[in-house]
Amino acid sequence: MDRKNKEVHYKKAVIQNGKGNLQSYLEAALNEFPMPGFRVEWLGADSSEGRVMLDERHHSGMLCVTMTSHTRGALQAVMGIAEKANTWPIRQVKPPTLAGTEKTEFLDGYLFFGVWKNHVLVQPSRGCSIEALEEHLNHFLRLSAKWPVNAHVTIEDSAPQEYRNKGFTQVQAFKLDVPVQTRPVTTRIDKVRSDTVKFRPTGAAWEGLKAIIKQLGGKLPEDSLIDGSFGAEDVHIKVEVTRRKKALDTAGSFMDVLGNSLRHVTSDVVKIKFEDGTELKGSDLKTKKAVRIDCLGKHLPVLQRESAEAGESASPLL
Repeated sequence: MDRKNKEVHYKKAVIQNGKGNLQSYLEAALNEFPMPGFRVEWLGADSSEGRVMLDERHHSGMLCVTMTSHTRGALQAVMGIAEKANTWPIRQVKPPTLAGTEKTEFLDGYLFFGVWKNHVLVQPSRGCSIEALEEHLNHFLRLSAKWPVNAHVTIEDSAPQEYRNKGFTQVQAFKLDVPVQTRPVTTRIDKVRSDTVKFRPTGAAWEGLKAIIKQLGGKLPEDSLIDGSFGAEDVHIKVEVTRRKKALDTAGSFMDVLGNSLRHVTSDVVKIKFEDGTELKGSDLKTKKAVRIDCLGKHLPVLQRESAEAGESASPLL
């Protein structure tokens, strides 16, 4: 077992159209559906992608839960390594069997979170994000008889104490910085000469720029082909959404909605400017801390350290 640095995020749960706190509602739902088989949320066109909450328990009054995501029937690629071989074989394999289970699946991702009242600690992974947790919480809570009709929970940022003390409340502007991407396109010059490769701008940022240019009365060619590709750092689209200072009463709620929609953006493509001129990166307003956690292999955190050291199987949990 290794000790690894894992990033834990602090969030606040906000329940809209309902009273009470997330912990009490989630505890009630977990008690209503004690077996994971009745909790699974199936996603995708063929309902093959599953998300589920496992291994809930209490620690110092906090409800701690493991959430996983998986795809039914998925295989994983493995590679055989032989230093003196001319090539290394690659095969797709099925997951190994586990005693006492009917079947096994590879995990796409896992997430560990703890809830105390409306305070939430989350340790996400690449395959299981905080946004996925919010979506799954709403799906699962709607199954519960205790959850109010039309209620919705959001998992929102709580700025670090140093920024809360400064009283930054009124947002003046949001600044977005998004790279433009390209993809290769093969075109036929004529019947005699051979094909040639051009590049086409692509991605949501490019589509947004096209819409803005069209609204302004400009017109881009239907098929904007360029001779060469460029990297993600070469061309950026920067958008600034600004509120007039005297329009707080009329436009303040719009800025709130925009800020809330950006709460799960983890990179610093977003900057926030406040009325006093202070400008902060999106990450500045997120409360997180690196902690040392016992892990099986490189990634999977465990709780039962004593049993793992005794040679027993350790349970992954926050």
